Amino acid sequence: MKRSIIVLLPLIIIACTINYKTPAKNFLKVTHKPNPTDIYTSDAFKTPPYENMWFYETIIENISDRKLKIIWFESYFKYNDKWYANNILGRVLRNDVFQKWYGEFGTADIDKDGWIKPGGKAFCKVNWHWNKGKEAPDFKWCYIAIDKFGNDYYVEEIIESIPKK
Repeated sequence: MKRSIIVLLPLIIIACTINYKTPAKNFLKVTHKPNPTDIYTSDAFKTPPYENMWFYETIIENISDRKLKIIWFESYFKYNDKWYANNILGRVLRNDVFQKWYGEFGTADIDKDGWIKPGGKAFCKVNWHWNKGKEAPDFKWCYIAIDKFGNDYYVEEIIESIPKK
C-alpha cells in the first residue's frame, strides 16, 4: 500500500501542474490594418479630438470551432518600458462596449448576446490612438474571450505607428 502511494503521489503532482489550456492563438486572431499605420485623419471625426492621432481598422477573428465571447479588452501604451492601460472611456472595457465598437456595423458574425460564431469576424472600422507629441507611441490592444465551457483565451496585438513629419 505504501509503495502504491509513493508511486502515485509524484504522478498526481505532475498531472496537477500540467497546463491543459489551449493557447489563444488557436482560437482568436487580432489584425490591425494597416500595420504599421501612417493614417492621421478619418472621416469619422469632423474635428479630431487630439492633434496627433493614428487610425486603423482592428479585426478580431474567431479561428476556433466554437462560439467565443469577448468579456474584456483594453488598449495599452508603452512608456519607460512599462505598459499602461488607457482607453477613451477611462474604465474597464467589457462585452457591451465590444458589441458597440465591433458590431455596430451590423456584422452577422456576432449574435445579440455578443458571441462570435466559429470562423466569424468582428470589426472596429475606425480604431485609433493618440499621443501628445508627433513621435510614434508603442501601442497594443489586448482581449480575453470565453467559450461556453468557461475556458478563457487571451490574445494581444501591437499596432505600429509611423511618426508624423
